[in-house]
Amino acid sequence: MTVKRIRYHIHNLKLLISMILYGPCVDCVDTQTCLTISQLILFNYKEKKQMAKSVTSTHRHTLDREPPLPIYIGLNIHSHLRSKKLIEQFSSLGISITYDRVLQLEESMALFQCAGNTA
Repeated sequence: MTVKRIRYHIHNLKLLISMILYGPCVDCVDTQTCLTISQLILFNYKEKKQMAKSVTSTHRHTLDREPPLPIYIGLNIHSHLRSKKLIEQFSSLGISITYDRVLQLEESMALFQCAGNTA
């Protein structure tokens, strides 16, 4: 799927959520509530792909569909509480990234900081 198509679908999703929440209000598309719900829907969307012998496979929470909100929630919980159990519970509800992904992102940020400080 091209970036242009993804942006088109995200815009339409925000319009739909806005109409559900506020009715036909054009100015309400970019409210925080609308953006939050749209990001959670995008994050929990299951993509079906055709595989060999017509077996379908579903993929959820892929890196190319990882909006900021679930990342923020996972990193925020980990930085304040260090609770693997709470992050995994939020992840199973579709609100946060997994604990393993939190650790992966924290490691990437640490390596990036170290690389920037040695230059």
